[in-house]
Amino acid sequence: MINATVNVTHEFIDHTDFQNAFNKLFELFKSFQKDGYKIYLNLSSGSRMVSSAALIVAFLTDSTPYYVYPSKYN
Repeated sequence: MINATVNVTHEFIDHTDFQNAFNKLFELFKSFQKDGYKIYLNLSSGSRMVSSAALIVAFLTDSTPYYVYPSKYN
């Protein structure tokens, strides 16, 4: 078990506009990395458009994307 502090940031992203999502996420990731943060990105929720943009941004910024699978569906 790792004991760590997690910083959470909430930003509005238009979930229907790929280019807007990509630009906003890229800007945020680079800003946090400049401040020394390592970014772990949960891709298991949200729209496909935003998840797709986020995955590309994660690859371009050397961030760590991950996906969470439920143990079962109700």
